[in-house]
Amino acid sequence: MPLTLCVLLWSVDDQEGHLSAYEDEVLALVPEYGGTVLSRVRRTGGTTEQPYEVQVIELPGSGRAGRLPGRPPADHARRSP
Repeated sequence: MPLTLCVLLWSVDDQEGHLSAYEDEVLALVPEYGGTVLSRVRRTGGTTEQPYEVQVIELPGSGRAGRLPGRPPADHARRSP
């Protein structure tokens, strides 16, 4: 049975552009693990109390998600512009 995740993301200090760029890189890796990005939407208005981006991701079941190989932390995404 597949594992379906709903990911809610908020940007910090008006860094929406950096968040989007980082997520572009991360979501490009999902197919490497047999996953699919089912939905990716961003807020176009509203307040910062609402998530900036919402993703729905489906990964294979049978525990495969728990065996994903580790990746080094993406420190470059945490740096200030």
